[in-house]
Amino acid sequence: MSDSVEAHQWLAFFACIEHQYFDDIVTIVQEYDIQGYIIAKETSKLSHQDTNGEHIHFVVQMSPSDYKRLADRVFIKRFRLRGRASKGLSRQYGKVNNIENLERMKAYTIKDSNYTTNLDKEEIAKLAQISFQKSEDRALSKEILDSMLEHKSEMLDSLQKEYEYMKPEEYVVKYFRQNNIPKRITKRLIDGIVTDFYMDPSNSKYIKDKDILNHLGYR
Repeated sequence: MSDSVEAHQWLAFFACIEHQYFDDIVTIVQEYDIQGYIIAKETSKLSHQDTNGEHIHFVVQMSPSDYKRLADRVFIKRFRLRGRASKGLSRQYGKVNNIENLERMKAYTIKDSNYTTNLDKEEIAKLAQISFQKSEDRALSKEILDSMLEHKSEMLDSLQKEYEYMKPEEYVVKYFRQNNIPKRITKRLIDGIVTDFYMDPSNSKYIKDKDILNHLGYR
C-alpha cells in the first residue's frame, strides 16, 4: 500500500478515538508497510470530552505517504475527526511535526502500560525505566504542589505585597532542602511546579493572567 521508494521514518501522532475500537485500529495500521510500532491507549481528565477523555497514541515507523492514507481512511472518513482546532473546538487527530527525542517519545507512549508493540523486550525494558523515572518526577511535582496549596496564603500574599513574603519559586527550593530530596533541582522543574500552582482552579480568583505571563517570561 506504500511507495517502495519512500523511506520509512518514525512518526508520532494521536487520534481521539474510543478504546472500544483499539484492536480494530491496530489491525488497520498493521495493513500498511510499517516496521517498528507502539500503539497505546490513554485517558485524559482534561481533554477529549467527546470520547470521555479516551484517545490513542501512535509511534510508528512508516512512510509519510502511508500516514496520509491512514489519516484519510480512518481519522477523516471513518471517524470524521477534526484535524485542526475550529470555533473553540480542539483538534481530534494530528501528527508531531518534529520528534526531538525519539526515545523519550516512545517512553511517554508506554507510560500507562496499556499498549501493543512489536519492539523487542530489551528496548521496551529500557523505555520502561525512562518512563518510570518520569513517573517519579511527576509524583514528586504533585507532592510539592500539594504542599504549596496547603501553604498558599503565604505565596498569594507575596504576589500582592511586592514579595514581602515567600515567592512560590522559593517555596520549591525550601521544600527540596528541608526534605533532603536526592534529586537535582532545575529551573525547568521549578517553573513547571510553579505554573501548576498558578493554574490550580482554587487560585483562579487570586492569580491574574498577567501573573502567569510574568512567571513564564512573556512580560
